[in-house]
Amino acid sequence: MFNYRCALYKTPDGFGSVLDHEVVEYNFKSKKFKIYPILCSSPIDEHKRETSPLGNAVKINETEILVSMEDYTSMGSACFFTKLTIISEHVERSSFMFATNEYQYKSTIESSATFINNRIMLHRCEFSFMFRPNPKDTSELCVINNGAVEIISKTSKGIGRFSSDQQHLMVKTFHKPIVLEFYSLEGKKIVDIPLTPKGVIGEIDKRFLNFFDKHDKTLWMGRNDVLTQTEFTID
Repeated sequence: MFNYRCALYKTPDGFGSVLDHEVVEYNFKSKKFKIYPILCSSPIDEHKRETSPLGNAVKINETEILVSMEDYTSMGSACFFTKLTIISEHVERSSFMFATNEYQYKSTIESSATFINNRIMLHRCEFSFMFRPNPKDTSELCVINNGAVEIISKTSKGIGRFSSDQQHLMVKTFHKPIVLEFYSLEGKKIVDIPLTPKGVIGEIDKRFLNFFDKHDKTLWMGRNDVLTQTEFTID
């Protein structure tokens, strides 16, 4: 069966992919794939369906991988994370770290996690309606210490992504004017980029821009099969 649910990550000599029931790594030098089956099943959500890996994963060290997970209710968004450990010829899964708060109303979750400076960091945004303000909405840069989520700072309501160069948190805001904000890893907002000019994101509707990343002096933004690349520096 074709497996389209996966999370991708970099390795020193290639790349890897976390699938539902296995981890696959490719080595550019040897030009070979290595497959590690995940022994334990993914957890079951409230609809009795397996959860699945989503988006980007992070190779913490030679044997550990941090991976975001989605469930049937939050498809397209990661509501929790887990750590996978490669042991010999297989993979074991750690306990799950939830990104959510205990809310008094039905909320949607947008979150992402990474491993920087020997700590797990995450951005989480919980909201009732994407483009409509609500005083109960939260959007926060956090760090996980001993399994507990600690808030570093509040951010604008929006989708958060950590840059591939591990220098910034990037947040695409939900409220007008829709901009792409850059935060330091200490939670201080550095700069924001208006997403109005078509030259910045091409034909992508800025309201639904869901992919953006930065590495050194290059900024990428995209959605579905459209991707733009722009030279970009932060003074």
